[in-house]
Amino acid sequence: MEDPTPMQSQVADFAHAYFLEVWNERNDAAMERYLAPDFVEHGISEIDAIPMDLADFRRFRRRFLDTFPDCVFHIEDIVSEGDSACIRFRVDGTHLGDAFGGPATGNRMSITGLTFVKVRNGKFVESWDNYDKLQLMRQIGLVA
Repeated sequence: MEDPTPMQSQVADFAHAYFLEVWNERNDAAMERYLAPDFVEHGISEIDAIPMDLADFRRFRRRFLDTFPDCVFHIEDIVSEGDSACIRFRVDGTHLGDAFGGPATGNRMSITGLTFVKVRNGKFVESWDNYDKLQLMRQIGLVA
């Protein structure tokens, strides 16, 4: 197997650092380092077909962290090529805030997901996310 090119390695390192700082360390200021002003997020809005701009994504992140204040993202794998990366992750947390259609249940969740990102000029400009929303709702006890 070939060693990754410097750009591929940089994108993978950048993606890993983003999850660590922005999600696990809850560093709001770090978002400026990682997300371009015209950043677009696909797949995690209330209606998946509607992309989120940076302001929408900030609100989503805050709501997610308020709902699962002890959540930790674990990077399982990163594959990068050129200016893109695909990150396979697991996130664990406790449902302690009101969201996702119901009140806090105190139930633990552990779900997996994929994020595909594009980097331009040293920042994420676009992201596509997929995770098992039904499994999340079952684990926190909001659906049977």
